Amino acid sequence: TELPSTREDSLAAFVKVFAGPQGEPEVEFAPSMSHSLFLMNDRMVLEWLKPKDENLVARLAKLSSPAEIADELYLSVLTRTAEKDEAAEVGSFLKKHADNREHALGELAWALLASAEFRLNH
Repeated sequence: TELPSTREDSLAAFVKVFAGPQGEPEVEFAPSMSHSLFLMNDRMVLEWLKPKDENLVARLAKLSSPAEIADELYLSVLTRTAEKDEAAEVGSFLKKHADNREHALGELAWALLASAEFRLNH
């Protein structure tokens, strides 16, 4: 299948997976297997996590400080700066995966996309 070519098409793919039934209010957080499978396996999501042009992972790859990386990552995905312990966790994860840094950056971005905080607030 073809990847979405526009932001609107990408948004439509997310809405198709995550939106509740039309006309019904979303009053509870109700994660599902289809949500998880989409975030883990959808080609569009996986492509976003590879460094390309000026996407998030490419921007993160240009930064050297774990604190800068954590802030850019958290601001971009969760629209807030990283707490001290979160920044330390980012630094620790990158240190453990220094041999495959770009992939590790993508995994960090994926972890925030898959987080309850992202799904509840965005």
